Amino acid sequence: RIRSFLHLCDRVVIYLFIASSYTPWLVLRNFHALWGWFTLFLVWLASVSGIVFQCLYHEQYRWLELLNYVVIGICPAGTLVYMHEWAGVHLLMLGGLTYVLGVVFFKLDGRVPMAHAIWHCFVFIGAYLHFCAVDGFLIVG
Repeated sequence: RIRSFLHLCDRVVIYLFIASSYTPWLVLRNFHALWGWFTLFLVWLASVSGIVFQCLYHEQYRWLELLNYVVIGICPAGTLVYMHEWAGVHLLMLGGLTYVLGVVFFKLDGRVPMAHAIWHCFVFIGAYLHFCAVDGFLIVG
């Protein structure tokens, strides 16, 4: 029972992590019109919806859960074309690409030796790239 609860918490945190990865970019950078704020609202709405979905249907629709993560992680990138300053976006995009490539190993878990560990390496690298992007290009001073 505790294992199931912790697994649910793990999935919930993924949604929070995706939304929080976009938040500094959407808040601290200037966008044409209100694209940044609109996208921020949609990202958090989608993440909260994903959390509710997780709580209601945990483990029932795993393919939809994974698709949800990828869509929430990729779709906001389209808004970046409305960003006035692009410094550091390459690291943000590279980190996102790293996460998406890692999904391949996540899906191969149990069929390919060490696939789960390799997936975690991709997650670590993606998180590191996002940290470097925020630290190097958004934090002033």
